[in-house]
Amino acid sequence: MKRIFYVILELIMATGSARLLHAAGRDNSQTARLSSATVLQTAKVYVNAKLKKKPTFNIVDPVMKTTWELYLIHFDPKTGKTGDNYYASAIFRDLNTNWVLRVVFFVGQDEGGNPEVVDVEIQDVAGKKRFTFDKNGNKVPVKKRRR
Repeated sequence: MKRIFYVILELIMATGSARLLHAAGRDNSQTARLSSATVLQTAKVYVNAKLKKKPTFNIVDPVMKTTWELYLIHFDPKTGKTGDNYYASAIFRDLNTNWVLRVVFFVGQDEGGNPEVVDVEIQDVAGKKRFTFDKNGNKVPVKKRRR
């Protein structure tokens, strides 16, 4: 019973000290880690907000100079971290070409420490990767194959 009490007390103290740091102007929320569930949920909320306005998720592709009209197939459960941001990806299918695309949502934190999508990039078009992530979470461009 004492053990449970001390665990609860420790949680209360940790929460209170975070509030005191914020109140003192020493907000450390920019360095706070985001959980995988938070990153995934932030990306889902972003996509769902776009899908409420239109039936498709539209994204401009500067490489192929086109706008893809995508509908969501599913989100990948795996998330990662690259630099200061986290990322989550989703699989979409284009309405016009029926091609499958993987889109990556980069999630950062606003000034208040709240998670937000800060960038969206196309990682894969019809099985052709544009970039990948190395073992350290760094974004690495994929070299084009010579024939």
